[in-house]
Amino acid sequence: MKLGLWLGMVGAVAMPLTNLAIAPTQAQEVNCKNPQTTREMIICSSQEAASADKNLNRVYPQLMSKLSGQQKQRMIQAQTAWINFRDATCAYEKGQYEGGTFAPVAYSSCIARLTKQRTQELQQYLLSLKGMTTKVLTTNREY
Repeated sequence: MKLGLWLGMVGAVAMPLTNLAIAPTQAQEVNCKNPQTTREMIICSSQEAASADKNLNRVYPQLMSKLSGQQKQRMIQAQTAWINFRDATCAYEKGQYEGGTFAPVAYSSCIARLTKQRTQELQQYLLSLKGMTTKVLTTNREY
């Protein structure tokens, strides 16, 4: 049951990004350091969102493996709420360009930006847990 819930969380993070995927042959043609066309901007922003999502999905399980009990449940709730926030925020940002060719770029860029921010937050949580563990071990050695 817990594995199913965790897999559901990973799927919920990754699922909105499936519509951002661009065929590798298309992406290879693009210089994402200086995209020139809307098509190139869509490809590059989609790649950036996918990369950010991949990093988040690397950090989240590391953090979850360090949590237990109520804290683990709180993190699941927090992550679910964050996904809802991210999706609503990015839908709003995309809506500013509704009907225009820049809408997918706005959406992907928003997903990338918020996902990078969330990954940093999760990394900080992970580091603080490691710091607490180190401090406890150091304190126990002194006795």
